[in-house]
Amino acid sequence: MLQSLRSSVGSIFIKVLFGLLVLSFAVWGIGDSYFGGNVGNTVAEVGDREISANQLSTAFRREVERLRPLNIDEQRARQLGVLDQVLGQIVTLTLFDEAARDMGLVAGEASLRQQIKRQFGNIGPYEFENILRNNGTNEQQFLAQLGAGLMRDQYLNSLTQGTAAPKALVEKLYAWRNERRTATFLTIPVDQASPMREPSQEELETYYKANSANFTAPAYRALSYVYLDPVEASKDVKISEQRVREVYDERRDTLGTPEKRTVLQMLVPDQAVADKALDRIRGGEDFVKVAKDLAGQDESATKLGTLTKADLPKQLAEPAFKLSKGQPSDPITGPFGLQILQVAEIVAGETPSFDEARKSLNEDLAKEEGINQVLDIANRLEEALGGGSSLTDAARDLDLKLRRVDSVDSEGRGKSDTPVAGLPPAPFLKSAFETASGQDSLLGETASGGFFVIHVESITAPALRPLDTVRAEATKDWKADERWKSARASAKKFVERLNGGAKLADIAGELKSKTQTTDGFTRTGDKAPANMPAGLISQLFGQKDIGKAAMADGVNGVDIAQLTGIQAASANTDKKGVDIISRTLLTGIANDITAQLGAALRGRHNVSINQNAVDYHFNASERLDAGES
Repeated sequence: MLQSLRSSVGSIFIKVLFGLLVLSFAVWGIGDSYFGGNVGNTVAEVGDREISANQLSTAFRREVERLRPLNIDEQRARQLGVLDQVLGQIVTLTLFDEAARDMGLVAGEASLRQQIKRQFGNIGPYEFENILRNNGTNEQQFLAQLGAGLMRDQYLNSLTQGTAAPKALVEKLYAWRNERRTATFLTIPVDQASPMREPSQEELETYYKANSANFTAPAYRALSYVYLDPVEASKDVKISEQRVREVYDERRDTLGTPEKRTVLQMLVPDQAVADKALDRIRGGEDFVKVAKDLAGQDESATKLGTLTKADLPKQLAEPAFKLSKGQPSDPITGPFGLQILQVAEIVAGETPSFDEARKSLNEDLAKEEGINQVLDIANRLEEALGGGSSLTDAARDLDLKLRRVDSVDSEGRGKSDTPVAGLPPAPFLKSAFETASGQDSLLGETASGGFFVIHVESITAPALRPLDTVRAEATKDWKADERWKSARASAKKFVERLNGGAKLADIAGELKSKTQTTDGFTRTGDKAPANMPAGLISQLFGQKDIGKAAMADGVNGVDIAQLTGIQAASANTDKKGVDIISRTLLTGIANDITAQLGAALRGRHNVSINQNAVDYHFNASERLDAGES
């Protein structure tokens, strides 16, 4: 939310700023200079401003969270250079902040309030506070960030105002992107069940060598491990009736549905307005109408919603839950000033009886005890291993089951290519394949709260399987490949005939096949049939004359298409489309200008990267893996 707010401030040039920050490394590289001696907590300096390891860590972890859906963790992100990129982003922002400060630019209180209102609308103060809290910040930090964004906006606008994309370039790009073509096409099917001769020994060996990756066994590891599962541990836990009743009494208030109240709020500027508002409300007037008349609040800003006590800020929670329905509160000094509350509805809470809660409480207590047992054993296991015991000895001494896997690959499959049953959940396999042969892994924890330690008994490196062991598989693949080659050869001859003047309908008649006619489609495949491969679309746009043909592999065979129409695009009839192209080009121009600005600012403000500190704070695990002391 906060990043979105900051990037939305001002003009297009601020909006594209984060897209071009990666260019900062093309301007000044990763390591301008190295601090010697003491590592310290400063990872970079821009002029007299320091960038701390904590600041870099916060920004880096935020970026890793954004990349996590792509299965990129912190270690992988560092390998991909994301840490360096994030540091470059922070340096770039700091340079622009310094430049704005040098020009004497400021963001006044009125500008900040206006921007908050533009972004959030007439948001209530408690909602605003919750948004900030949920984003790990507070009002003071947020306003500082927002102010810096506004100053950068002013600064960059002073450089880029008046910039425009050349009209001729816009029109050419528009015509290129929006040109449409039509075609007819058909498929020469590849029937994998059709008869095919057996390959000779020489043919099979040639195919086997050319496609060796398809016949290479993956790396396997032989493992022994201990897995502590709290779910399994909880199955043997017995909870006494007395203990269940004690917990019921302790948790009675949290077991059911808490009381909720529909709360209205009015933010007033001073006591005088508060007194007027209370007089009118106590006289029978509608709270929402009074809030609009005296506080300028619309209905959405006045109605906070139906909330529990925990949903409200502390200053408002107690008063709100002491009010009767329809009763206005006395003026309250809340987090954003003087407020008046009213409760429109009260939804009573519900508490289950002991008999109703007994089963779920018993299950919860058993799970809690199972977790406690597992944590205790995990600590003792870690202490034993840390004291020099082998995993086998530690498991024996602690009466733990030592499990063994003869061979498993990184996908959890054995040498028979079937899943190995009973393996602990992630990140078990990841840890197994990051541990060296003959070594124990660190104590690992699964998402379900289990713990494991792995000993890698041995590693079998990836190896090309002998041809005799994969002959059936290689023969099947060779035959499939030959069928595709035959289809391509036939398609090529048909394309040559089409380019010589033949019609696709005539060829379809010979093949007793049906053609498909397209609507106008673009280079990106917009309006193209779903079964038309991208390669065929690309080749059709490479043809200059109607009647020319192209071919490409499809899903079920080789597709042949003949170009039937070319529809030029005119920028004069699509103002909206032209505007999109103009903005895209303008973004690129702004990127170039801002990159040049960054280079110029580097000459004015000394930039120093303390690579020793970066390595110390972020790459310690890599140093240990490499065996460095």
